[in-house]
Amino acid sequence: MRLFLTAADCASILFVSFILLCHAGPPTLDAIKNKICPPDKPYKCLPYGKCYGVESYCDSKSGTVKSCFPPDMSEKEIWCREFGHNVTFMRDQTCLTACSSIFLQDSYNLLNNVCSDSSPHKCPPAGECYNSLQYCQSGKVQSCFPEDAKTNLLDWCKTKGLQNVTFMNHNSCQLACQTLFSIADLAPDKETINIGLLITLIIVIAILVIAPFIIWRSIIFKKLRGVYNRNRPHGRGKNYPKRKIVVNSEPKHSKVST
Repeated sequence: MRLFLTAADCASILFVSFILLCHAGPPTLDAIKNKICPPDKPYKCLPYGKCYGVESYCDSKSGTVKSCFPPDMSEKEIWCREFGHNVTFMRDQTCLTACSSIFLQDSYNLLNNVCSDSSPHKCPPAGECYNSLQYCQSGKVQSCFPEDAKTNLLDWCKTKGLQNVTFMNHNSCQLACQTLFSIADLAPDKETINIGLLITLIIVIAILVIAPFIIWRSIIFKKLRGVYNRNRPHGRGKNYPKRKIVVNSEPKHSKVST
């Protein structure tokens, strides 16, 4: 009987142990129940009992822990502020609090900021609310109106803002004037009538009224002239050439008898 193990025996024991460990089943329920997870990963993924935090979720099909965020995402903070308010962008429905749990309270407030009816739009990534008089560009809320319009917004909207959106600071500001003022306010003033339009209207009216009168007068004049010429003797009008009468100015000499 051998008291010592040979090298071959040790190798056999290690090989058998490795095979048994590889084919070992999940830990028992008691082992999972008694397992203590750290505070930053308080949840257990069954059936293996692996601990995970709110940034991850447990895939029930494979029993593995996976990240809530898309694999190609590099900036979690920017992604959360733009898409984290909707759990459908996450990889699992249990990731609702993934964004709010990993940032400071200020970031959480910006993320969950509820905009009012007067400022219903949200400017990412900061989440600042803005209305139809403003626009969002590069994460900042700015005014739709240029500096030269702020002195008299109503007059500026009448002359420029309603005519062409290019006068605004951004293409999305096309309803800024209609939002700020009513239709009655934006209506053109009665005193400021277009002079060119007024002159054109007068000329058209004059043509429509005077032209028929001139034509009618010409026709009547021709008819009256014809009647006048027919009523004169021999049908001669005033323009008919008169017969010349030759008057002998020399005195007549009486015959002298010789």
